[in-house]
Amino acid sequence: MHSRRSYGFVGFAAASFVTAMVCLIVISTVGSPSSVSRTGVVIQKDSLNAIPIKNVGTANINYSIFISSGGNISAYMINQDELTSLENGTSFPSYADLSCIDISQASRSGNLSSGEYYLVIVNGLSVNSTGPVTIDYHIDVGSQSGSMSLVGWIWSIVALIAAVAMAVGIIILSQEKRTKPATPKRPNTLR
Repeated sequence: MHSRRSYGFVGFAAASFVTAMVCLIVISTVGSPSSVSRTGVVIQKDSLNAIPIKNVGTANINYSIFISSGGNISAYMINQDELTSLENGTSFPSYADLSCIDISQASRSGNLSSGEYYLVIVNGLSVNSTGPVTIDYHIDVGSQSGSMSLVGWIWSIVALIAAVAMAVGIIILSQEKRTKPATPKRPNTLR
């Protein structure tokens, strides 16, 4: 026969299990890939569209661009300083494996270290650029395997502390149950 305390222990154990599962779900979503897609983006001749890519940690970047109307464009993966240089009309370096010049469509992928970047789509550097272009794009940013952001590490530490606290609580409750003497039954003296 189960006592009230054993039901409390089972409830505590069940709550601990649910808490641990919630922590695992939260940890698994931290650092999950993010993506953005846009269709029908119009870029006027001699203009650019700078799409910010906020990257907390080392990440794999994948993007694709398709021109639905207009001439060719160029796309560059650059940081803030390089974007300032481009906007001022001065030369700028870019990440070659993530950049392309004079294209009507492109798919690129590569790795970037921690920082903030921009995918800059330029309409005007190409000889085939004669007017506005309409583009569709899709960008995926995902953590590389084996790397975890600061937020991921913080959630991992919180989950570890919660798991240790639950284990200690279970041990204390089980020890308390074993060491507490049984209450003797009173004889029924009233008849």
